[in-house]
Amino acid sequence: MKIFAFVCIKQLFTILSFVTLITSVVQAEISLSGLFGDGMVIQREMPVPVWGWGQAGEQVTVKASWQGQAAEVVVDNDGRWKVELQSTKPGQPQSLTISSAGQTITINDILVGDVWVCSGQSNMEWPLSKDFNAKEELKQANHPEIRLFSVVRCVANEPKENCQGQWKECTTESAANFSAVGYYFAKEIQNEIGVPIGLIENPWGGTPVESWSKPETLKNTPDFKYVLDKFQRYCDVYPKKMKQYQEARKKYLATAGQKNRPSAPRTPIGPGHPNQPGGLYNGMTAPLLNANIRGVLWYQGEANTREPEGYDKLFQTLITDWRQDWRQPKLPFLFVQLASSTGYGMGITLIREQQLQTMLALDNTGMAVTMDIGDAKSHHPLKKAPVGHRLACWALAGTYGRESVETFGPLYREMKIEGNNIRLFFDHVDGGLYAKDGTLTDFTICGADGVYYPAQAVIDGDTVVVSSEKVSAPVAARFCWCEYAEPNFYNKQKLPASPFRTDMKFPR
Repeated sequence: MKIFAFVCIKQLFTILSFVTLITSVVQAEISLSGLFGDGMVIQREMPVPVWGWGQAGEQVTVKASWQGQAAEVVVDNDGRWKVELQSTKPGQPQSLTISSAGQTITINDILVGDVWVCSGQSNMEWPLSKDFNAKEELKQANHPEIRLFSVVRCVANEPKENCQGQWKECTTESAANFSAVGYYFAKEIQNEIGVPIGLIENPWGGTPVESWSKPETLKNTPDFKYVLDKFQRYCDVYPKKMKQYQEARKKYLATAGQKNRPSAPRTPIGPGHPNQPGGLYNGMTAPLLNANIRGVLWYQGEANTREPEGYDKLFQTLITDWRQDWRQPKLPFLFVQLASSTGYGMGITLIREQQLQTMLALDNTGMAVTMDIGDAKSHHPLKKAPVGHRLACWALAGTYGRESVETFGPLYREMKIEGNNIRLFFDHVDGGLYAKDGTLTDFTICGADGVYYPAQAVIDGDTVVVSSEKVSAPVAARFCWCEYAEPNFYNKQKLPASPFRTDMKFPR
């Protein structure tokens, strides 16, 4: 028995030693952020951070093919390492080599250019394969100097350090499932500027702005307490709602193949749901923050139309936080004003107004107006090419310094009452105003009673004069103040006017 015990103990010691050896080898392996991979784009004209994880105390060497750069760093006690290289001018594809303790990682086909993050909800997520002109566009979607990276979806309670995804060259196959808005934007910018463009796509359909907001800000800002309180109410009933959901899903699955099958039940909001305040910032934005980027494209807002009050504060704070976290106080932040659609009520009108206020309140922001390309039957307008173009106009003028590029349609500035008429004055009217297909539509006017009537609207030079036989003493006017319309008011650059009301003060 003693001999047997000794043999067992000896074997156990051997096994444990082997496991320890294997464990130490595994721990010694270095790894890189998921943002690094063959075919990636690094940001030009800015430092190039390279970071990852490894065994504490191990030395990591990073060598770049450009300018003969090399850097060494020791993995810290938390298992992290990071170095910073200097960028280089766009040109031939480059490579990176990372080595430590006999292990080597090589990244090839690296392009130097501009990196844009595409974020928001489903209209940013909407793939090129579902675009209005998908059949024709996909035939010519091979752009070797545009690279695409899709962040794998993730909700997290704490900021994550890493993400999953893969860089792909823009081809018919890779572009088909990528953001149509991002694709059209990148195509125009790459053609105009002539440098490689990298797009990092991380949207999630149906998510409110608070999901993308920084959790610490939500927690420490009294004005945002209502956001956390609302989510807590969801959490309080979550166990009951989840049980109901699971029962409903069983019934739903049992009706597979049957006619008049009910709609699939929705997962209840609660812990781990994409609507969790800060959950997508933690899971899908935080892992990107070490990288330098050129700017952000944002298309979101529909999920906040049921409770639009306070959207402007949340959105403006999000922009400020993201700029701070990306270490760029003037980071270009370009976003899309919500398009015409039905089913949202006046909530969508108020969100549009707050989006306009955000553009006017924060420097280095730009807004693409899409009121004219909406869809009465769908929350997902199919014409994404104009959206990408209008965002590109902002980038070309503001980010790339093309002074000749107009960024915006007629922007309401002020009004003047002239008898029974109201004269409206606008910015962004160089070259004049334009009514597509005839007479201006979607203007309304009211008197002191506050009742609005459809107005006759006539272009007069760089102004518009509105009137109605039913209003003899007008006091205010509005344009496209509704959830759905098909407006035809543009400047000569064929950029549409944003919805507005004259009785609302805007920041200037």
